[in-house]
This record gives sequence, C-alpha cells and structure tokens, in this order.
Amino acid sequence: DESFNYDPNNLVTNYFINEGDSSTSSFINIQLDNSFGEMIMNETGGSNMIDNVAFLEFFKGLYLEATASNTILYLNPIADKSRFSIYYHEIEGDTALSFDFELGGDATRINMFNKKDINDITPDVNEIFIQSMAGYKAEFDFTNLEEIQTKCLGKSINRVTIDFEAFENNDYPLHEKLYLLRENNEGKIVFLTDFTIEGEGHFGGEFDNNTYSFNITRYFVQLLTNDQYTNKLYLVPVLGSANANRTILNKSKISINIIYTEI
Repeated sequence: DESFNYDPNNLVTNYFINEGDSSTSSFINIQLDNSFGEMIMNETGGSNMIDNVAFLEFFKGLYLEATASNTILYLNPIADKSRFSIYYHEIEGDTALSFDFELGGDATRINMFNKKDINDITPDVNEIFIQSMAGYKAEFDFTNLEEIQTKCLGKSINRVTIDFEAFENNDYPLHEKLYLLRENNEGKIVFLTDFTIEGEGHFGGEFDNNTYSFNITRYFVQLLTNDQYTNKLYLVPVLGSANANRTILNKSKISINIIYTEI
C-alpha cells in the first residue's frame, strides 16, 4: 500500500452543480481561491515552468473528496468540459484570458477508497454482498465435496455451470459482470482455467436474466480428480475501482448444473 500527503486547507470558495438533461451533460463547476492561481502564475518564467517534468515536481495535483458520508460522484476527466483553468488579465489591459491545464490524456488519476467494516452491514441470512470501491467480495467453498465425488464416480463430465441469482437493488446499480476466482495452495487469488484457457466468452459472468452464470467445467473436473486442488472460490466485481455498483446475491438461489455421460 502507498500513501501520499496533501495540504488539508480547503481551496474551494464556491461551486455550482448542473444536473444536465437529455441534451446537455451534467457537470460541477468548482471555484478555487485566487491565491492558488496566483501561486502557479507567479512561477511563469521560472525553473518550475521549464518543462512538464519540472512542473509536475512543483505541482503534484488536486485532491477531491466528498464532504458528506455515503456520497458517490462520477467524474470524467477526459470529457470536453473537464479542465483546470486559471483566469487572469494583463496588468495594463482589460482583456480576460485563461490558462487551461489538461486533466485527461497522460494525466495521472488515482481513486482512493476507505476500508469497509463488515460490521457496518446487517445482511439477511440469504444475502451475499459484493461491493465495488474496496468493498466486499463473496467467498465460498464446496462443503460436500466427498459426496459430489462419490456421485460423479463412473461418469464423464461434459459441462458444469454455476449460477448466482441476484436480488433487485434500488440503491445502487448491479454489476454488469463478475469474476469468479479461486485461491490456490499458496494462498494467491487466481483465475480459473476455464477463463485462462477457454476464454472470457466461454467462461461467462455477465448479468443476464437476473443471474450471473459461469462455465466451470475444467475447474470442476480438476477439483474432483486432484487432491491438491483447492475448493475455495471468490466472486469479485469487474472494474471494481471504476464504479460504485453493488450486487446482493440470493444465497438460497445458488445452483450447480452438471451434465454428464455414464461410462
């Protein structure tokens, strides 16, 4: 984990939120203290403005955080209206000018998330939470593995799928896709061979008909035949650092479908 320091003094003097409509995009306009712009403009012609590398050593960037708890705001730094501008005029002139800085392109952007406490939620016994932004992932394993192995003796496994049904969620949008991962003997979280060998389209994980479905045929056969193969699996959100989605799975609606041929 890495951390960085920032000046805790608030630079915001005013702000305006345009919620947009069907023809215009929403945006937030934040007015900063004039002294901040003056600090940057005073470096014009100095060593801190020689090139981009020198400027980045002088000015590390801006830190934005919500003042209210449980607040989520999506910002698009590469949009046309996204910019950091300093407005000024020449001392002996009346014409207003602006000095614009690019926020997209090669500019570095970092999302920071606070640690979530599992005690902050009181789920129903049938609820399984999966939350983006350093939130929650689902962990589960096969508790009746020996019984499954016995039932599969003398059978050729053709296809195995596992389905997770989700509850409707009015507070946050559900994830469009989930990843199903496993923990290996070294404690590392890795992709299933159904994903790495067969490919993403074969493996599945998209939200469809209120269900996330995965093809785990290769993993299941290895689980049955290899004593060293781990049975601990994880469900995690795709692009969990770039969205605020939450999925609540119905624990009573998890099913495994095994298609086999008698040998």
